[in-house]
Amino acid sequence: TLRARLDLPPGVPTRIVSYLTERWPVAREAQPDPAPHLVFWGRLAAQKNPLRLIAIFVRVHARRPDARLTVIGPDGGLEGALRAEIARRGLEDAVTLTGPLGREGILEHAARASFQLQTSRYEGMALSVMEAMQMGLVPVVTPVGEIARYTHDGRDAVWIDAPEGGDADAEQADDRAAARILDLIEAPADWRRLREEALTRWTGAPLYAEDILAAIRDVVPAADEEAA
Repeated sequence: TLRARLDLPPGVPTRIVSYLTERWPVAREAQPDPAPHLVFWGRLAAQKNPLRLIAIFVRVHARRPDARLTVIGPDGGLEGALRAEIARRGLEDAVTLTGPLGREGILEHAARASFQLQTSRYEGMALSVMEAMQMGLVPVVTPVGEIARYTHDGRDAVWIDAPEGGDADAEQADDRAAARILDLIEAPADWRRLREEALTRWTGAPLYAEDILAAIRDVVPAADEEAA
């Protein structure tokens, strides 16, 4: 926003306002060893690239037949293609499409999962990733938009490589993503470390509304007195 919308002279002080719009509880307090359960929530649209969810998940499922993927969200034009790909891969018993759900429904499915899987082509803030981190899921995500600023590969998240070439490069990138998920499932201590880092990432962060009001008070100190 600073670069694209504001023509500021050098040296003008700026600060980024928090975009944490809502606090989410930890989905499951006493987390056992990671289950091979993954969850996604968002629109089933081209931006979110949901077919890549299946491409990565099928590799996890090949080594862990007990793996499960829950896909939550409204049809944004790709639900039919997604269902067809699930059928083509023979994953009808392993992948569940729930349609759109509210907060409680998302929390219910998050409580059974250990990873959030999101393969977006592009993003803004990506609120679902922020929500997943607060719930105690390890995000496995493409580092697009602001995701690359508030997650850290190997510390509180797993970054999925963006294929640079053709089909062969895409296959290798999906192989790597699946292998890293499987490695964490088989190394519970490593998964728990990423989970704890994800949980603490937003601890103490102000909500957007709180930070906007604080910024206004910084700029207009008399605003508090006038409001009183």
